[in-house]
Amino acid sequence: MTEKTLTLNGPKETETTTEEKTPRRKRVPLGVRKSRLTAPEREGMHRRWMNEQGTRLQDAQDAGYTFVDDDVDGEGTGTRVHRTVDKTTGQQAYLMELPQELYDEDQAVKQRENDTTDEAIKTGNIKGEVGADGKYVPKDGIKIGTH
Repeated sequence: MTEKTLTLNGPKETETTTEEKTPRRKRVPLGVRKSRLTAPEREGMHRRWMNEQGTRLQDAQDAGYTFVDDDVDGEGTGTRVHRTVDKTTGQQAYLMELPQELYDEDQAVKQRENDTTDEAIKTGNIKGEVGADGKYVPKDGIKIGTH
């Protein structure tokens, strides 16, 4: 907001004008490294880049992922957000998203499988028989830890 006081050969007049600054677009200097595979987050959604390779995009759609469309200034062009990830072959990657709830469910399934494998390793029961392969398994089991 700016205020101006004008004097015109008589009583003072005060003029008040309001100047609203439009938010400045984030500036990225030239020559600075940046990741080409970045995208704004969307609340409630998990986003990831999927390579257009084999049936990968169809598999992602079957799993519930949807393509993210280009939306410039609220005027969606309907164009799928994509980037060239291999200039030699021309391979494209598409930005896709899945509701966070479904993503979390998928991760829980993966974690259960990993926990089962970890337990088999700890007990030496890799193929269904403890020590059948001639490997030594301590009485306390095998310990997996981080240092």
